[in-house]
Amino acid sequence: MFLKLVITLIQIFNLVSGPIGGIWLILVGEWRLVILGIVLGIGMPLMYSIIHVPLMGLTYLSTTFAKKGKIKSGTAMYFINMIIEYLIIGAWISGVFLFYINSASIGNEIPYMIFVYSVAIGPLAFMSSKDSDRSIANAIAILLAQTCYIACVILHVVRGADRLIIVVNAALCVIASVCMAYIFYSSVVEQNEYDDYFKRENIREDY
Repeated sequence: MFLKLVITLIQIFNLVSGPIGGIWLILVGEWRLVILGIVLGIGMPLMYSIIHVPLMGLTYLSTTFAKKGKIKSGTAMYFINMIIEYLIIGAWISGVFLFYINSASIGNEIPYMIFVYSVAIGPLAFMSSKDSDRSIANAIAILLAQTCYIACVILHVVRGADRLIIVVNAALCVIASVCMAYIFYSSVVEQNEYDDYFKRENIREDY
């Protein structure tokens, strides 16, 4: 029940953060930042897709190694793939957050924080909704992005340096990549054991 409530609140915030933050910024004269945010939100999926193309090679290698029984090599390729992908997400969240916060021209930073959430998270949520083939990876990517955003807010509130925000978010990306590599390794091992079992059963039936 509590988890459903939290998810519902997050979904509501995802929907209203852009309009609320954008209107608030326009009312205080920051309409240029709102236009820039819209441009960034539209352009980010295209830029991400272009950057993501070379990573498809690592995905292919990791799958190929795993199918050939080289599970550790496949997992290493998959980890490299995921850490690059997640570092891109972490850099995006950190970069957008720091740009908007450092561009604040009024004392109240709340509208900037609300709007930057929509700018940073919105494109990632949109891309995730269009890709159903990697549901676990997408779920962790969105969770990572939201965690990075929360880290940015907390560290900024406690007056953490910009460099500290970048370092902490990079560390979160590494942790997420390790989790994904573990999931990949476990799934490959489980699949191999499953295949070996049926091979043995088929051999017995032949005899």
